[in-house]
Amino acid sequence: KSIGESAFYLCKSLLKVEIHSNSVIIENSAFRECNLLNEITLPSSLQSIENFTFFNTSLKEVSIPDSVTLIGSYSFSHCNLITNVSIPSSVAKMDSGCFDLCSSLKEVTIPESVKYVGDKVFELCTSLVKITFLCSIKTIPSEAFSGCTSLEKIVFPSSLKEIKEKAFYKCTSLEEIEIPSSVKIIGLEAFMYCTSMKKVSLPSSLTILQKSSFKECTSLLE
Repeated sequence: KSIGESAFYLCKSLLKVEIHSNSVIIENSAFRECNLLNEITLPSSLQSIENFTFFNTSLKEVSIPDSVTLIGSYSFSHCNLITNVSIPSSVAKMDSGCFDLCSSLKEVTIPESVKYVGDKVFELCTSLVKITFLCSIKTIPSEAFSGCTSLEKIVFPSSLKEIKEKAFYKCTSLEEIEIPSSVKIIGLEAFMYCTSMKKVSLPSSLTILQKSSFKECTSLLE
């Protein structure tokens, strides 16, 4: 009921995969570096996509079944052609870097079911324009959206308590943010080099504004 670790690692001519309907787990690096892989059909039985599973493939669109609870570390990292990802309401955990360097990805909604988001989760997704949090996470992790140079809009969760270091570092298209009234901590260099930012609304709940959190926001007016 699983596809084993590194099962098709470095199968560089593989184009298309349809996974058996009874599979529950795709283990670490199963399709890693299958550079030409551009189509994958995932079964409705699937529960876990583990670490580096589809790292550096040519997938353009990913439909994750609504049975999946885990998207592992760097599982879709370096998938530069992905433009659309649908994250189902079954997902509870999105591990570190799971979509980092998906440089064609344009918009993402993180569903209500998600309880944990790892660091660098969308780092250097340079085409990402909008991110919406429907979930009730308390922390936006380190470097989560660092280098997302096209990011224009963030819909923060009302449950948010902390924005960690470099979370939105060098988001150079971000012009305005409204930080929820629940936030207490903004971390080191969290919004540093957001050079288009003109307006920031800081809540009265804020107790810690760490070093260089808005450094070099050269367009900031208020």
